Amino acid sequence: MDPMFTMASVSNVQFADATVDGTAPTVLNSIRIVANGKFNPDFDPGTQAEDRDELTQQIWNVRPGTPTYKVTVSAAKVSLGDVAAFTGATVVGNTLSIGSSFIAPKPKYLKVTGFNVDGQQVTMIGHKCYVSAKWSGAVGAAQEIVSLELTFLMTLSNAAPPKIFDYTVGAYK
Repeated sequence: MDPMFTMASVSNVQFADATVDGTAPTVLNSIRIVANGKFNPDFDPGTQAEDRDELTQQIWNVRPGTPTYKVTVSAAKVSLGDVAAFTGATVVGNTLSIGSSFIAPKPKYLKVTGFNVDGQQVTMIGHKCYVSAKWSGAVGAAQEIVSLELTFLMTLSNAAPPKIFDYTVGAYK
């Protein structure tokens, strides 16, 4: 892939609940990434599945597998308040209280902003993503900074025509 199109670092992840009609939400919350985050798309076309005859074990049919559109954003330093806002947790003083899981209960509209190796802004928008968050790594003495890994499973939006994602080099319009 051309390095111009590759998101080399992530600086911001914006999110809101996905809209029913597939339009972009008017207000987005933000997770500001303090240190350079990593962006890893994993678009798997799906493997082929074989149907075999029970007696001869010969293949008589081949079906395409299910494709997966997954993106992982890793951030070494994120503010605890941003993590709490995203996961629905609460922060009181030095106490973080998290409910049942780090999996967002509703699909999210996500806008990931970063830069390519040439310093140009790159933006990826996932129109309807199911998100899980993994919290792993060091926490500051006052618990103000944490590391966070977000995994987005992208699905078709409710827009007409449906979209999975947009990826733009340069300022997103």
